[in-house]
Amino acid sequence: MALTASLIVIGPWPVDNSSFVGGEPRRRTLDRLEASPRIGPAGPIRVGLAEVDLTPALPRPLAGFIGQVRTPFVGVDTPCMARALSVESASGSVTILTADLLLIDAKLAAEVVRRAKVRPDQVYFTSSHTHGGPGGWGDHPLEMLVAGAYDQSYFETLANQLADVVARSRGAVEPAEMGFVQVQARGRQSNRVDPSLPTHDALSALVFRPAGAADGTPPLAILAVFGAHATVSHPVPPRLGGDYPAALVAELKRATGARSVLFASGAVGDASPARPRAPSQRKSAEALGRALAGDLMAALPSARFARDVEVGNLRLAVDLPPVRLPFFSPSLRFSPLMTWWIADRKTHLHALRIGPAALVGFPGDYSGHLADELAPSVRSTGLAMVATSFNGDVRGYLVSEPVFREKASYETRWMSFYGPWTGEYFNDLAARMVDRLADNPAHSTRPMPGPTALADRLMLGPVLVLAAMFGRRRKREIRRAAGRSGPLTVAIAAAALLAFEVAPEVVDWARIGLPSWVKLAGVLLGLVAAYRGARPGRGRVGPLLWMSCTLISGSWLVALMGLRAWAGSSFGGRDEPGPSPTPTPGRPGSEPASLPAPSESRA
Repeated sequence: MALTASLIVIGPWPVDNSSFVGGEPRRRTLDRLEASPRIGPAGPIRVGLAEVDLTPALPRPLAGFIGQVRTPFVGVDTPCMARALSVESASGSVTILTADLLLIDAKLAAEVVRRAKVRPDQVYFTSSHTHGGPGGWGDHPLEMLVAGAYDQSYFETLANQLADVVARSRGAVEPAEMGFVQVQARGRQSNRVDPSLPTHDALSALVFRPAGAADGTPPLAILAVFGAHATVSHPVPPRLGGDYPAALVAELKRATGARSVLFASGAVGDASPARPRAPSQRKSAEALGRALAGDLMAALPSARFARDVEVGNLRLAVDLPPVRLPFFSPSLRFSPLMTWWIADRKTHLHALRIGPAALVGFPGDYSGHLADELAPSVRSTGLAMVATSFNGDVRGYLVSEPVFREKASYETRWMSFYGPWTGEYFNDLAARMVDRLADNPAHSTRPMPGPTALADRLMLGPVLVLAAMFGRRRKREIRRAAGRSGPLTVAIAAAALLAFEVAPEVVDWARIGLPSWVKLAGVLLGLVAAYRGARPGRGRVGPLLWMSCTLISGSWLVALMGLRAWAGSSFGGRDEPGPSPTPTPGRPGSEPASLPAPSESRA
C-alpha cells in the first residue's frame, strides 16, 4: 500500500512524448495569432527615455543564488537601475523596459502595467538578469527559493518605481532616427549545459539618435542585447551590483556620449559568461563588459539610420500543455499531484518590429541553441532576429527536444516544466509572429518536428503479421479465453494497427501518438506469443499472450485519444502553413552589419 501510494503521489509516471504539432494548445494559440492585426506603414519615429535607481535604501537579500537569499548585501559595487525606452511611429508605439533585476515576473509586470495606466502589449519587459540585484519581490515558492522571502512593502516600492519610469518615458518623446547593428562576439561566453556545444554569440544594438543628426552625433539611446548569464561576480559576503551588463552600459555611455544605454538579456538559458582573468570577480565582470562594449563600438560606424521606421507590436497569449517535471529521466515524470503548483497553462510571447530588427521576448531562460534554430526560419522576412528572455513571465528553462532528452542537467531535469517540445513550440510561434510583422510575409508550409512514421511502422509491422498468423490458427481458443467480446476488441485494435501500417497519412497519427515503451512492449509480447502459441499443449496461455500483444500495441488509439480529450492538452498533429526557412534576399537596408569576430585575447 505504501509503495502504491508513493507511486500515485510522487511518481514515477509514464510520459507522452508526441510532438506539439496540431495539439489543442497550439490550435487555440494559432487562432489568436490569425486574428491579430498586421503591421502598419512606416513613419517618422519619436523616442522617450527615463531611468530610476533601484538600489534599496537598506541592505536586503539579493536574488539569483540560493546561498545568498537570507544574507543582506554588505555593500554596493554598482547601482541597480531601471531604464525605459519608448518608441512611437505611425504604425504603433511600445515601451521597452529593462531593469538590473534577476527577472520581472507576471505579478510584478501586471502591477507595472496597471499603475502606469497602459495596456499589457504596450510594455515590452526584459531584464539584465544580474544575480546581484535586490530580491524579495516574488511570492511563488520557486521565486522565494532564488530571490528570498517575499516582502510586500518592497514589492510595492519596486512596482511604483518601474511604473513611474514607464510613464515618464512615454510622456517625453522627441523626433529621432534609428539604426541597427549585430556582430558575433565569439569567445565571450560558453555553453553551460554542455561546454562542447556551440554558443549563440549574437551581440545586437538598436541605436537612436536625434532626427537629422550628422554622423558622429551622440546617440539618444542604445539598447544592447547579449545572451550570457550575468554571473561573473559572486562575492561572499554578497554585494549589490549589475555584473558585466553594468560595465557594458557604463563603457558604451562613456565612449558614445549616449543619453541612455539599456541592456537586455538575450538567449541566456544555456550561456555562461567568459570570465577574463582579473584580480577580483568585480574586475573580471568589468573587463567582460568593456570587451563587449568594444565589440559594439567597432560596429556602430556601419549602422545605417532611417527617419521613417516600422514599429510593429504583437503580444500573443499562449496556451501550454500540463506541467510535466521529469523524474530524473526524460522518459518519466513526477506525479501531477506533486507538480500542479509549479505553473499554470497560460503565458505569452511578445514580438516587436523596429525597423530591420525583430525582437521576441520569451517567458523564461530562452536558450542559445533555440535562437540558432529560430534565426534561419525568419531570414526570409528580411529581418534580423533578436531574442530576449524574461518577458514579464517565467516558465523555467526553455530548451530543444534533443537537449531535453540527451543532456541531464539542472536546466533540463529540474527547471524544464512542460516536456521536450516546449522550445520548438515557442520557436514555431515566434517565427509566425515575426512573419506577421514583416513586410514580405512567407506563405509556404514550414515542416515541423513530429514522430517518425517510418520507425513506428517498422516497429509495429512484425507485430501485426504475427498477430494475424496466430489469430487465424487459434480463433476457437481465443473465443474460449476471452469470451465473446475478445475477438471484437482484438479486431478493433488490429484494425488500428493495419490502418497505421497501410495508410498512415489518412489519420492524424501524430496527434494520437505512440510512446516508445508501448512499441517495445508490443514487439516483445508479440514474439513471446508467437513462440509459445506455436508449441502444442499450452491451452489458453498462447491466446492470452496474443491478445495482450495486440491490445497493448493497438488500444493506445482509444486510450490516448480519451485521455487527451479529457485533459484538453494534446500535443501532436499536422502542421499549418507558416513561414518558410528558405533564405531569400531581404529588403534593402535590412541586413544587419556583421564584423569579424573578436579574439579571446581582447577580453
